[in-house]
Amino acid sequence: SEVVYSIVDNLICSELKENVSALEWQTAIFAVEDQNYLIAQSTQLFMQIALGFEVARSQVDLTVLTESVAQDFRELIEGNLDKNLIVPPTQGIADLLQLALAAWDDLATELKRAVRSSEIPSTSVKEVARLSRISLSNVKQAVKLYVKAGLISGTEAPVYVVDITAAQRSLLAKLAKETSLLSYGYDPERSWERLNETRRDFLSTHWKLLLGAPATETYPKVEKTKNVCIVQQMFHVLKDFELLEIAALEVARGDAQKLQEVVELEPLAVKEMKVAMRQYSGFNITCDDLSYTDDEWEGLVGEMGKFRALTQEAAVEFILTNEFNGSSDLLLGDLVLESEKRIKFGSRSPIVPPPYSQKVLEQFIEEIDPTLLDFMDALKSADSLRVVAGSISLMKQVDKIKKEFLRKAGASNPSLPIGRIDVASKQIMLTHKIFKEKLIMMSTLNATGISLETSLAEFEANQRYLRDGGNGLDAVILHRFDIFKEYDKVMAKWQVYKDTILEKRADIESIQTALRELIVELEIALQLYTIPDDPLRAEMQWSILAYTLIGVFVCAVMCVACVVYRRYGGHKEKLKQEQAQV
Repeated sequence: SEVVYSIVDNLICSELKENVSALEWQTAIFAVEDQNYLIAQSTQLFMQIALGFEVARSQVDLTVLTESVAQDFRELIEGNLDKNLIVPPTQGIADLLQLALAAWDDLATELKRAVRSSEIPSTSVKEVARLSRISLSNVKQAVKLYVKAGLISGTEAPVYVVDITAAQRSLLAKLAKETSLLSYGYDPERSWERLNETRRDFLSTHWKLLLGAPATETYPKVEKTKNVCIVQQMFHVLKDFELLEIAALEVARGDAQKLQEVVELEPLAVKEMKVAMRQYSGFNITCDDLSYTDDEWEGLVGEMGKFRALTQEAAVEFILTNEFNGSSDLLLGDLVLESEKRIKFGSRSPIVPPPYSQKVLEQFIEEIDPTLLDFMDALKSADSLRVVAGSISLMKQVDKIKKEFLRKAGASNPSLPIGRIDVASKQIMLTHKIFKEKLIMMSTLNATGISLETSLAEFEANQRYLRDGGNGLDAVILHRFDIFKEYDKVMAKWQVYKDTILEKRADIESIQTALRELIVELEIALQLYTIPDDPLRAEMQWSILAYTLIGVFVCAVMCVACVVYRRYGGHKEKLKQEQAQV
């Protein structure tokens, strides 16, 4: 039987929880958020016509869309039992939907004129932009009231998470809309503000969903995402958003040719977000383990190395500030967090894949996250020893997880120089670790587990392994002149750094200078070590060189022969002339 709701202002009757299922709450919130998305999309289609972009296709799509939005609004207000769509549960929601529908009717009138017109005046663009904002604002407020009503009802449906995931799709359409308005030249200052606000809102919500957020006076706590399938899907969402954002900004800055990319990328990003919407609602949350490409394995191992080095660098900066009155804004702590986010959730650029299995994600959540949290708390304190201990613990946790990555990467493709990449990146970490240990010795800190001599010896041993092989690494083939040349440069800078470190009265500035110069060469070496040895190519290079030398030799012989012949021929001619005169 049809449920009749008792409505008094924004209150709902006690029967609401019993009569409205979790599925109905989710359906209602998805449906009203659909209106946000469709209004923004219709405005974008209008702007495509105004800009003269794919006019015929945009007019057809806009015609279909305007009819769909009107029907959807009526169903939101009247309900639809076949679709599990309830009538508005509060008077406030009903009022806002009526206001949104009225604004939509006015907006639809302007949109239909665009379909029939060969040219759209600027006054029409201004009016569409205004009415679009009014409709979107009313619908957005209605969504908030739906969420509030759902929370009050005590439903088991994750109404708040359902809302913010659905809103992400609307933000993608709004991003395209604001881009087109800027391209047209409409109210540039405010349009830029709205575009940037849309970008910020999308990213803020994206990381809220992944990292979680504490409860507020209005909304409940958002739990961090712990399901690897959702993490992997959100990686695709962010990747497509970033590509869309790049194209949108280029259009907004005046490159109208990039509008094609915006039009193509926006539905792709929306499609990926729709999958994530269902996952956060409890659907399709199982998946197979991922298989990485060679580039992805290299990117993951490289980022792990970077993360490991940043922990030591952050500790160095803290000690300099805390113990030696140095100046530092400690942004390195933020860089540590950003690097960990790339490893745990993936990154488009630099290339870092999301976790390949639930087990790997759980390792990060259960082992790395608590240790990292302690380290970040230590960086906010005034306790250098706590920071030193935290940096050591975090480094050990990273090495523990990394071993499994190295094993799996090696099994995936034995020819990948993953071991070299790991050791080469470790060298950068060791240079910061050595500086940290030197600072501890120079200060009054009484840290345990610190051995400068051990770290120096480990660096030099790793250099030998990288060149000559050993400790699981193959020796560099003889024809890798690029590596041998860079190796010599590294060792020259290393000797300067080592000598400076070992000076009893070494000043900090000299150490920092030597360290910077050494790291420049280590970064270059790291890039070279990512290139696999190719004996066949090297042999071909030798063959080419040999044939080239033979060719040069033959040419030289021929040249000498020509010179001798000309001289001999000239001499004979001269003798003939002398004999003729006699």
